[in-house]
Amino acid sequence: MQTSKKKYRLKMKAMNEWLRTVSNVITPAEIWRTLKAKLVGHYRYYGISGNYVSIANYYHF
Repeated sequence: MQTSKKKYRLKMKAMNEWLRTVSNVITPAEIWRTLKAKLVGHYRYYGISGNYVSIANYYHF
């Protein structure tokens, strides 16, 4: 199983928009703490066998 392309694009867009909105509002330490929580949540939800490529691409982005 793999993440659908539609869901993947929506998640990438949402992450990009979130980063744009908070980049000048909160401290970098808070951004990293929240980003870590978002990544862990994504990995736990989409982290199934055979989906490594999508997860690795999401991390790289």
